Parts: sequence; C-alpha cells; structure tokens
Amino acid sequence: MVIAHGWRGKDPDGEQLRIVKCAKGDTNMWQWVPHSDPTRNYPRMVEAIKRAIVRGSVNRARFVWIQGESDTWESEQFALGWLEGLKKLIGQLRLDLDQPTMEAVVVVLSEPFRKPSPWLPMIVLAQIDAAGFPWVSSVTSQGCSKSSGMIHYDESGIVELGRRITAKLTKGM
Repeated sequence: MVIAHGWRGKDPDGEQLRIVKCAKGDTNMWQWVPHSDPTRNYPRMVEAIKRAIVRGSVNRARFVWIQGESDTWESEQFALGWLEGLKKLIGQLRLDLDQPTMEAVVVVLSEPFRKPSPWLPMIVLAQIDAAGFPWVSSVTSQGCSKSSGMIHYDESGIVELGRRITAKLTKGM
C-alpha cells in the first residue's frame, strides 16, 4: 500500500491506481513462468489482474516484480535461468493483458540475507540486466531495512522500497 500512498498526486496522467497483489512466499522464478508452472501461480495472477482491469477501467498496466530470494538457494542452474524466466514472464503477461508496452520495475535484491547465499550475485546481476529489456527498469533494495529473519523488509524498509518504486513509476522509464 506504500506505493498507493506515494502515487497520489504524482502520476502525470492523473490515472487511478489499482494494486493487485499476487504473492506466494518461498517460490522460485520458474513457479511463476507461464507454461512451466505446475503450481498455477501465473494463471491465477493473470486472472486477478484481469478482474481488476475490468472493474477499474484501467488504461495502462504496470508491473512490479520483487522476487528472487528463493532462487539464490536453489542451484546455479536456477540462478543462470532467472533472467530468461523473467523475460518469459513479462513477455507473456504483456500478451495476455494486451499491454505490449506495459512498464515493469524489478527490485534488485541486496545483502544481508539470513544465511550466505552462493547464487545471490548471479541473481542480482540478472535483476540489473533486466533493465535492458524494453519498458523495464530496476530499483535497488540496498539500504532498505529487513526484519529479524533477514529475508523480508520491516516497516521502514517497506516504506523506503515503496518510495523508490513509486518514484520510478511516476518518473517514467
């Protein structure tokens, strides 16, 4: 909701903001990629977004992706495939929502983590490289405080990350 609060009065087009939260903890990238997702996370996400678009007369969709922690402990193969998975996810989402220029913001993970993560550097590079895709940008989570478990952000960290995401979305890509 921090993004919603920061959005008020900042969107140059005066658009209404609808947030559709589609989260499932402890999932890896491939559990979200269409056509490779046995958990059906992707179709559920698309249906939730479509329902929100219909109810709200949304003209333009935007997408924020905060994920990757689980992939940092999976394997080198998961880390190497993370960027490919994100590209497939965003590309298919743009098609399924009929939003070919949908802006996306990828949050770049940062230390510290609850335990050393051998694949974190590879995931971080992939998240930074994602900004090379059309209409995709990234924001860093560096300096955003985390809860005692060192995975999720605490209230202060959420507020700061929300401010960064809002600034990116309202500034344009």
